[in-house]
Amino acid sequence: MTSPSAKLHEGRGWHIAAWALCVAGALARIAAYAQNRSLWYDEAALALNLARRGYLGLLAPLDNLQTAPPLFLWLERTVVAAFGFNEWTLRALPLAAGVATGPMMWRVARRLLPLPAALLAVALVTLSPGLVRYSAEVKPYGLDALVTLVLLDRAIAVAQPASRSGQWWLLAGAGVLAIVTSTPAPFVIAGVIAFLLVRAALTRDAALTRRAIVLAAGWAATIALLVATVFRPLLGESAAVGKFMHWYWATNFLTPGPPGLATKVSVMLWAVLTETFLGAAAIPGATTLLVATVAIGCLMLIATRRFAELALIVVPVAALVVASALRLYPIAGRLVLFAAPLSSLLLGSSLLVLMRRDGSVRLAWLSAVPTVVVSILAVKGVVAQLRSDDGREESRALVHAAMRERALGKPVWVSGGGEAAWRFYSGQIISNEQAGANGPLSASGRAIAPDVLVGAWYNSAPERILPTPAETAADATVSAWSEMEARRVREVARPCVLLFLSQTQPGEAASLLKSAAPMGGRVVQSTRAPGAALHEVCFAAPSSTPRR
Repeated sequence: MTSPSAKLHEGRGWHIAAWALCVAGALARIAAYAQNRSLWYDEAALALNLARRGYLGLLAPLDNLQTAPPLFLWLERTVVAAFGFNEWTLRALPLAAGVATGPMMWRVARRLLPLPAALLAVALVTLSPGLVRYSAEVKPYGLDALVTLVLLDRAIAVAQPASRSGQWWLLAGAGVLAIVTSTPAPFVIAGVIAFLLVRAALTRDAALTRRAIVLAAGWAATIALLVATVFRPLLGESAAVGKFMHWYWATNFLTPGPPGLATKVSVMLWAVLTETFLGAAAIPGATTLLVATVAIGCLMLIATRRFAELALIVVPVAALVVASALRLYPIAGRLVLFAAPLSSLLLGSSLLVLMRRDGSVRLAWLSAVPTVVVSILAVKGVVAQLRSDDGREESRALVHAAMRERALGKPVWVSGGGEAAWRFYSGQIISNEQAGANGPLSASGRAIAPDVLVGAWYNSAPERILPTPAETAADATVSAWSEMEARRVREVARPCVLLFLSQTQPGEAASLLKSAAPMGGRVVQSTRAPGAALHEVCFAAPSSTPRR
């Protein structure tokens, strides 16, 4: 029999390990933040909305087909208003949420599971490559995970026998704030209500049932109000943003459409589990192993009669699946990071197989092995992510270089996908309507500033310009889009013009340059960066097109 002092010593070891993981996770997030990567398209596009709009304006559909929950936008707006408009301040809120996620995960996990199982859950969340990445981006996905944990924490608090009315008010307020802070929060709220109702049924607590029903009604009213106002354009396909989102995420809905339901499920499981927790360090068969471990976790929760805890964790996932089948919410890696704490709890629950009935561990060293293995793989995934250029669009230095050349008289053509980055880093924040319809280059195309012309989005062109994945002039083919844009580039050249490209599709730049060549255009200088490029193209003779 284990003595009380031995149990205390054993418990202290698990606590120390958990806080070590929290520190490691915080350092990983700070390292990602310290890289100060250039804003990629979605970040820059969202940042422009924050710069252009006030608090009430952020409740309307956002420009650039962006979406974000209102309180997240208001918090970001407050931070940049107080501390300045730059990458550091824009990413400060996601960083703070990411650092807080580790300790909150430990707080929740150790109240739901034995310490060894809780430690595994903490390792999965603190060292998650997916959560580390979005702790350093101007997007709400990392904050979603923290919101999930806050709701779980408050639900556990009110379910305690000695909970006071103040705990219920805290849960009610947390739910309302969650709804306006995190788009997927309603899924977690469904789990909270299920948890309370199951707990009430098991304990035959009529008062708990009544309170849970009242809470559900209040939250449902809040969700209905938000859906009828702020989120209404997202749910239908009539509004531009709703139409775009349904097109962009078409393969991420659990529907029978292409590429097939079986393929979709396989890809989604990889994104939700393998990509989130292991990233580039995933071993062969990792998804199958993780799915099997989740299944074992569910079975162990049932075997140990933790039915309320099972409902708390599984119901949000079930609600997500239903919403995806109804084409209301796509299942993709970053969009389901809110579920990372839930998945980690299920994975941690698999270690219940090593627990005795009295709560002690059969083989303490064996229960620590999965945590050690997961931590090693996850750290490798985080390191690989920090070193990787995947997803990067390093446009900051290129825009600054182009601005210096523009000051010397060279006009600039900006790709449609690069407009947001150009505006952010050049300081040309104002919208096209504010720039005016009669800009200096309006005869050639859409001007956003004197001598700055924005090209048409290739994304909107219904054609394929590259038969192979390699983006080279030899492989790219000319197209109606590239011919049109080459003529516009030729029209504004003096005799040279700078081409700034970012957020491009494979072959986009090569096709444009190939179309410009027969018009006398030749590349005299190119500067490339991950996800972005700046080309100087000179033509044989100055354009004869009159300029306004």
